[in-house]
Amino acid sequence: MTNPIPFDAIGQDISVLPNAKLEASESLPKANLYSISGNFEFLGVKIDGISLGTNKQNIIQTISIAIPGELNRETYNLLVDAYGEPKALYNTDQVIEVSESVDEKGIRAKETKSTMKECTFDEEPKLIVWDNNKGKIELSMARKRQLFRTYRITFGDRSYLFD
Repeated sequence: MTNPIPFDAIGQDISVLPNAKLEASESLPKANLYSISGNFEFLGVKIDGISLGTNKQNIIQTISIAIPGELNRETYNLLVDAYGEPKALYNTDQVIEVSESVDEKGIRAKETKSTMKECTFDEEPKLIVWDNNKGKIELSMARKRQLFRTYRITFGDRSYLFD
């Protein structure tokens, strides 16, 4: 049996979800990150857990789920049926900067900054945005070179991270 994803918790105190576990606080200047483990289902796909972003007052701002695999046309159509046509679809336009770093454990990280341009679904968008009467939703794709492909859907407004 699967649990419902608690979308109605957005805007409420994290205490409404007593099984939420604090994952990060001090390392994030404007947010706290929580997770809930369990068996969830979204659009017929099994999800192992969800992530919750709160402001520093512990009011839930976002709920995120990671879905294994690649976004296909059938799932995209289910999202459109549920949430309407997206406001925009974006793909990488121009790479502005590439930087690499190595941490104290010798783990390498590569960061790429680029501009985005609007595209169609057939142009393999990296980001899809809905912003309508059902709320704000962002769907982001993993890079193709990652071993385990996933896409992440975030419900709610992430602007609290940048205020």
